[in-house]
Amino acid sequence: MMKTKHLFPYLPENDGIDHIRLDRHSNSNLGRQLAIDNARTFYLSDLGSFTSISSAIQYMKLEVKDDKLRTLTSNPLFSYVKEEINKGNNRYVNKQIPDREYKRITLYSLLSRPELLEMLIQSKLPFVSYYISDGEIKVKDMQYTRVLMDLRKHFQEKPTDTKF
Repeated sequence: MMKTKHLFPYLPENDGIDHIRLDRHSNSNLGRQLAIDNARTFYLSDLGSFTSISSAIQYMKLEVKDDKLRTLTSNPLFSYVKEEINKGNNRYVNKQIPDREYKRITLYSLLSRPELLEMLIQSKLPFVSYYISDGEIKVKDMQYTRVLMDLRKHFQEKPTDTKF
């Protein structure tokens, strides 16, 4: 039986039925594509191109704006960041970025894939970002999940409004 660290109302086997798991191991295509580390190149006019939402977030949170961060995602991204921090070459200057910036990054990422934005707007199930480690469900990326749900609600109410 799966243990949960938090009061977690969803079971992984119900992914795609009563929730959408935002993770590369999701049962649903939408959950895999919306995962924070899914490779989806997009451009921000003030910061340039990024391979994933997670690469843009790491770039914004770190002191040294290392261009290698733009092209990495998932485990290679986090391994590289950890290595650079351990060597003393970089450090976090922000634990989190403001929701407004998170929304902007997520929006431009979605706009780079119109069909994914449409799938997001049409979806009805709650989004949940979690992983399973040693039989235990661990919630992650709560800010991203909240921002994504806010964006979905915004576009369901005002489909052509990209101003926030």
